[in-house]
Amino acid sequence: MTVLLWRPMLPIALLALAVSGCGLPAFTEAVRDRFGLGAADVRRVQFFTSGEIVLRREVTAQGKGVARHELELVSAVRIEEVIIAKRTPCVAVRVEPNFILCGFARQRPDRSLWFAIKKLDDTIATDERRYELVHLENMADEPRPMVPRYSKGFLVNYAGHQYQVADGFAWNVHLLYELKESFEKERVRERPDGWKLDEGPPPPDRTVSSSPR
Repeated sequence: MTVLLWRPMLPIALLALAVSGCGLPAFTEAVRDRFGLGAADVRRVQFFTSGEIVLRREVTAQGKGVARHELELVSAVRIEEVIIAKRTPCVAVRVEPNFILCGFARQRPDRSLWFAIKKLDDTIATDERRYELVHLENMADEPRPMVPRYSKGFLVNYAGHQYQVADGFAWNVHLLYELKESFEKERVRERPDGWKLDEGPPPPDRTVSSSPR
């Protein structure tokens, strides 16, 4: 007698390797529910950005002095840009029910951006509710429960400063994740030795007939 047992294996290490040759899937509310991911589990997932994010801010500096017997006032504007390339890896440094704060530098957890489920309409399927870039002023070390504070002018906090998202399409940037799916097949074999009557008679038939003869 041969028995085949099929056991699907979907380890929580969905953060390991992407399926070879396939694109990275979007991290959605349905994925989090499917794997039963709590905050600690989400912090173990390797995330990636689905597109490029360009942050920009202007810094004005003024200098004063005396030059050739004249008072001199010098103004300068410096434009700072942060470019987060497509498929940049990041990890969750804070996890809330509908928000994930993802950090991009291990030594600087404040170099992070918020992603959230923006489409909370019940008519939208959970597998379409992606964690997308959002403009929050909240910091990583704020006490719980966190009350989301949306910034005016669609600004984001990054490394302790406010930046403008330069590209309007960047608001559609969402989190991707690596999924490792494995499927194991286990074969169990049993080889009966057989039963000969000289080894012993069969036990009495205790089956009760439903209708007497």
